[in-house]
Amino acid sequence: MERYNNAFYARDIAALQDCYTEDHVRFWDNHAGCDSDDLPAHLAAVRAFFDNGTIEQLEIDAPQVWFHGETATLTATLRYASAPKPGVRSTFCLKMDKGSWRAFHVHHSIDPNEA
Repeated sequence: MERYNNAFYARDIAALQDCYTEDHVRFWDNHAGCDSDDLPAHLAAVRAFFDNGTIEQLEIDAPQVWFHGETATLTATLRYASAPKPGVRSTFCLKMDKGSWRAFHVHHSIDPNEA
């Protein structure tokens, strides 16, 4: 998650792309218009966000990881520095690919318990 966030903070599309598997990637986001069903669509939405959006440091709260052989699930609550509540519930589904953990599914949503 830190590698992913650092690529995002640096607005580095190549480094961000390296955080994902090369096959089918699904991304559901808490920002309107950023959901995608494949990596090219996701990277296009991120490029547009980089051109027009404000990137803010995030606190990673209560990360947990479950390993299932060559796959893993990472969950955490992300908190924006300017508005820590409600948090953003985040789930990364990962698989070991080319010697590192890469995402094939990412889901971010506002925590309704804190809204």
